[in-house]
Amino acid sequence: MNSMSAAATLASASDLPTRPRDVAFDYLKATVILMVVAHHSCLAYTTFAHFDPADYLKSTAPVVDTARWQFFDYAQNFNDVFFMSLMFFISGLFVWRSLRRSGVLAFTCGRLLRLGVPFAVGVLLLMPLASYASWQLTGRDAGYLAYWRQDILHERFPGPLWFVWLLLFFDILAAGVFIAWPRSIGAMPHQGRLRRRGLGLLRPVQHGMGAEEERQGRGGHRRLKEPAHPPLPRRAQDQRRAGA
Repeated sequence: MNSMSAAATLASASDLPTRPRDVAFDYLKATVILMVVAHHSCLAYTTFAHFDPADYLKSTAPVVDTARWQFFDYAQNFNDVFFMSLMFFISGLFVWRSLRRSGVLAFTCGRLLRLGVPFAVGVLLLMPLASYASWQLTGRDAGYLAYWRQDILHERFPGPLWFVWLLLFFDILAAGVFIAWPRSIGAMPHQGRLRRRGLGLLRPVQHGMGAEEERQGRGGHRRLKEPAHPPLPRRAQDQRRAGA
């Protein structure tokens, strides 16, 4: 039984590269990314936006505009309910399949390249540049290098890119689970297996409908094909007729 399940797992893994790309997930990811960009672009124009000159990190955004629109308040609250958790969910949908296809080493190296490198560049270069003007508004202008050391070492780490390192941590954790319990990965159902199970649950219903159509002989409807193995009550009736 274990060898059969292992063979099925390897067969499903070998079919992964040939499966067509699901464009719906691409549209969903693009929509969520646009929502994230719009979310952070509107933070400067909400009615609750404020800038704290004593501690710029407590401000709602590095730049706060004097123009406000209350509609952005509702948009921000709506997005906060689901959009970050949806991004984690979409990413997690493809982790097991990537592990089966690439292996632990290639998977981990790929995640370090695609998540670790952007995280390092963002934390060390992009995030300090984005908040340098806010730091100057607090009255502290000792130069960019002094600000950079203060921002990285004492004030903010990792900042807005917290989700990148958390996603990388979850990927490494999943790779560790794959190493510890590789057989459990094959036991996780994928889309095709779930579809086959769903059709299997409908077979008894189809057999019952076919037998009922045959007994009633409805001429106005298309008669279903007689099942190869009739239901138990019908089978018992046939046996009693044969004995008589």
